Amino acid sequence: MSLQIKEYYAGKNIFLSGCTGFLGKVVLEKLFRSCPNLNKIYVMVRPKRNMPIMDRVKKEILSTYCFSVVSKEIPNFLEWAESKIIPVAGDLVMDKLGLSPSDRDQITANCHIMINCAASVNFDDPLQDALRINYFGCMKMLDLAHECKQLQVFTHVSTCYVNCNRPGGNVEEVIYDLDMNVEETVTRLMAMNPQEVE
Repeated sequence: MSLQIKEYYAGKNIFLSGCTGFLGKVVLEKLFRSCPNLNKIYVMVRPKRNMPIMDRVKKEILSTYCFSVVSKEIPNFLEWAESKIIPVAGDLVMDKLGLSPSDRDQITANCHIMINCAASVNFDDPLQDALRINYFGCMKMLDLAHECKQLQVFTHVSTCYVNCNRPGGNVEEVIYDLDMNVEETVTRLMAMNPQEVE
């Protein structure tokens, strides 16, 4: 039996982070174009002062060039997209992702699929800042996933440097054992003085 992705996503509710970044936009556009019968997409974006969340979604996501093809394929695209998107204010570095209790309750009650595309890809960041976003942010997303009552899929999109040292350069879709205790290593790095880490 072949996997029918379009049929699988039909009627599903998705939680998507990282949509103001390059990859998150591409994932959102692909979902709209290939799976138009999905139900709702909770789009987590960092709040900006004096800008309502949906305005940020429209200005910084939906009106970008990435959506130029799908906006021609779907009549009244902006209205249609707004009917699919539930914008939620959140931030990877904040406690409980900075989600309001009502947003968190809505997500944990209704979400079927979580896709975490949020990360810092600025590799000049101090290591502790990168850990707060790319490691602890992912762990907070995973905590949210554990609270979801209907969750079927959790997908984490990682950076280009994960498993980059594989012999032969091939990275298969498997979980690789690490030669270190990640929790201990991260705790040690976070406790270091920033000058020691850089």
